[in-house]
Amino acid sequence: MRRMLAAVLALLFLFAGCARAAPLPEDEPPAAPARPEGYARSLLDGEERAAYDELCSAAEGWRVGEEIPLASPASARTIQAAYDALLLDRAEFYWLRCEIPAGERADRFTLAVEEGLTLPAVRERQRQIDAAADALLDGMEGLPAPEAAVRAHDALLRRVSYEEGAQGGDAGNLYGGLVRGGGVCGAYSRAYQYLMQRLGVPCAFLSGTSVRGIPHAWNAVKLEDGWYYVDATWDDLPDETGYLYHDYLLVTLEEISLEHFPEPGQYRELPPGDSDCYSYYRQFGYCADLGDPDPVAAMAAGFARRLADQPLPAARQPVFLEIKLFGEYEAFTRWRDIYHRDIFPLLRAVSARLEEENIPVEIDTTGYIEYNYNDNTQVLTLFPNASASV
Repeated sequence: MRRMLAAVLALLFLFAGCARAAPLPEDEPPAAPARPEGYARSLLDGEERAAYDELCSAAEGWRVGEEIPLASPASARTIQAAYDALLLDRAEFYWLRCEIPAGERADRFTLAVEEGLTLPAVRERQRQIDAAADALLDGMEGLPAPEAAVRAHDALLRRVSYEEGAQGGDAGNLYGGLVRGGGVCGAYSRAYQYLMQRLGVPCAFLSGTSVRGIPHAWNAVKLEDGWYYVDATWDDLPDETGYLYHDYLLVTLEEISLEHFPEPGQYRELPPGDSDCYSYYRQFGYCADLGDPDPVAAMAAGFARRLADQPLPAARQPVFLEIKLFGEYEAFTRWRDIYHRDIFPLLRAVSARLEEENIPVEIDTTGYIEYNYNDNTQVLTLFPNASASV
């Protein structure tokens, strides 16, 4: 299950437009912003990379419907590999088809638009995509990559809503995610890829199946010390309006691989990712080390930090807290049992810690509490009743 339920006392925790750019004349196609090298391109051999670059240049120049000569003739397999890699790397080319002459080697290719679209419509859509991206990324230019990865994730989740059962059309592409503001996992992951690339951060798109046995898509993003994995879709719980989850933000390859299974052969190798230095929870201190000798105090410190970093309501109501426990799974299960057993001592420890730091917060430490935990990401989530004290 996406999240494991834990209940206290009488309650069961229940699971389960944008600005539009001014039109450009048809003879002035919008310029494509520079992008970091795509991960799929980095895995190609020299001949494939040359074909990739020619395809990419033609697509960026909107050279649709004309025969374009290749600088060096290439096999159909080479051109197909280049085309497949380009579609993986560039979310904005969701509309693109590539036609090559029959035969062992080709000296030209032709770009076309997917059925149901026209070139003028695609160009207008790109203007809308960029206007939406500009609005979401406002103020993020120049941020360090780890912070940009978090802020783009949160901005996207405020923009996109999951559309259960949506199929076809724009439900799984960049236009659906950024402009329509709705779709399935493909819309989330393609939108996140595009936003990160706009910020100059390499971001790969991955697809395959989830642990639930259904098609799924997610991302890998390259930060200072390597690749991290992101599943924005699973961080968006439509029945939890107003809460931004981060369970699947900047996790390791080992963690994501517990529930995500890439399509075989999609990449020649997966982006390697074994660091948790820039995990969302480490970045902000919303975490605890499973080697700490005092589990309650360690968890309280993480929750107190999370609580202190968010605006609090004037009237007491549930607030959203989350921390991650870093360490071996066997130790996590022991701490999870302590969490389940000692919720009220934990809340009293949180309250005492905030009082020591002169942070004016009032927390209910008795009564009814909602909480849950994710066994795969080792994230604890807590919803205590709290308010800013006067």
